[in-house]
Amino acid sequence: MNLKKFISSLRTSAAFSGDSSDWKYAQEMMNYREEDLPRAVQAGDLSPETLEYAQGTIELTIQGKRVAKTRKQWARYICGFEHADALKVAPWMPGQPFRSEDSETTKGMKLHTALLQLESFNKAQPNATLEELVEKINRGLWRL
Repeated sequence: MNLKKFISSLRTSAAFSGDSSDWKYAQEMMNYREEDLPRAVQAGDLSPETLEYAQGTIELTIQGKRVAKTRKQWARYICGFEHADALKVAPWMPGQPFRSEDSETTKGMKLHTALLQLESFNKAQPNATLEELVEKINRGLWRL
């Protein structure tokens, strides 16, 4: 196992064991639309750390093309909200990295873990489609 994969697996383990507070940011950011995040911070409803987390960029290589989006944007894609916003039935909908009956804490942990796995799976399989990566993530997280 190379060092990058080892560190990535440690980050994922820490996120799901609760040793990292980043899962709290993932949970909190999903309560707001992306454009409302700065106003929520100004109003004191959201921490500046959550805004920083949500606006952090994740850059992937999808079938040879570089794609950069914020964590909030990737989270919406993983959860299937991008397709719902289009008000059309997509041929493929990512679904949820968590169950509806999961607690808010568990949802935050699973979403943060999904974002970490999106990066690590992409590095391991740079020729995979985005749909394949997200399907693999969601399939694995349902078992947790």
